[in-house]
Amino acid sequence: MSNSSKDFGTPYRKNTDSGADEQDRVIHDSLSLIPHQYIITSNKRGVGKTSLAANLAVALSKRKVKVGLIDLDLHGTNICNILGVQGIYETDVDKQFVPESYSDYLKVISIRSVMKDVNQSVIWRGDLKTHVIRQILADVNWGDLDYLIIGSISGVGDEPLAVAQAIQDAKVIFVSTPARECLPRVRELIDLYETAQIPILGFIENVSGLWCQKCDKTGESTFMEANIMDVSYLGRIPDDPRMPDCLAAGQSYLEKYPNSEAAHAYGLIVDIIIEDSHSKKSVIKKIAIPIAGDRLFPSFGHATEFAIFHIQNQQIIKKEILHPPPHAPGVFPDWLHDLGISIIIAGNMGSKAMENFKAKGTTVITGSSSASPDELVQQHLSRNR
Repeated sequence: MSNSSKDFGTPYRKNTDSGADEQDRVIHDSLSLIPHQYIITSNKRGVGKTSLAANLAVALSKRKVKVGLIDLDLHGTNICNILGVQGIYETDVDKQFVPESYSDYLKVISIRSVMKDVNQSVIWRGDLKTHVIRQILADVNWGDLDYLIIGSISGVGDEPLAVAQAIQDAKVIFVSTPARECLPRVRELIDLYETAQIPILGFIENVSGLWCQKCDKTGESTFMEANIMDVSYLGRIPDDPRMPDCLAAGQSYLEKYPNSEAAHAYGLIVDIIIEDSHSKKSVIKKIAIPIAGDRLFPSFGHATEFAIFHIQNQQIIKKEILHPPPHAPGVFPDWLHDLGISIIIAGNMGSKAMENFKAKGTTVITGSSSASPDELVQQHLSRNR
């Protein structure tokens, strides 16, 4: 391995349509083997989203599962400072970043730490920031993980939504404080993600109540009295003035105060996340390949047979051969979408067809050789193992 030499001070790949399609594929391939992914976002800055993401990842890793934590927020507190890690990354032979190990069960990487100058002011336009964020998603080698916690951008603009749309298999967790003036903004945030059909796990109320140093207890939550939420309420993290002290010292709050009320609250939320992840174990992905006989058919739009592979836990559990309806513009994307196809492996495909598949959330991998469909699927699974 070598020290990182990439310059993230400015976007370094041209953002053409074809480049964006390739980036979508690389992001999907990079993350598709991580079975459980959760995006942490908030209605506005200053609600403790980054520290919550860090503490949640630490609490999850204490269950002896392999966790990755990536901080994609170009503003605010660097998650490396919260956990007391150096934020220095090496690159592997493929020039992908290797996250830093916080413990045997937790790996960490921060977009601010891979910038050319950590202290520089980020004032790019939104589309450039989104491009850099997508780039780092594509350029991290996570290895073997059970969970990925993604600290995303705050707010209700295009940037946080673009991040969520790039991470196709993740669920969103919202974070806010109990301040009543935050409630309309939270409602707007929920509406944004629901309209985009991005799955939502639920909502966490952060720095809830007031902490009493004498009795080590907090007051009752008032947020649920608003009764405006139609997503799951995952719990509340009580206010504890010792948290800023831990941040200043670069020490994990959960490591220093494992028996605190807040640590217990994190444990309850981790229980919900693990229960949710267990419910997703039976998820089956489907891969479609146009074929002629026992080989890939190079002209996608004129294929008369498709091999459909059912994949579970990175294993082929079923294969079937299906005949598509008569070819016409838009027919194949609708047909394959109705079949629940998430990945297409093809030789050639027109740009219009690729746009149609992308709009339906289907990943297209082109440029494949005329090997057997079984070989192509195994190659795809091996690359993403």
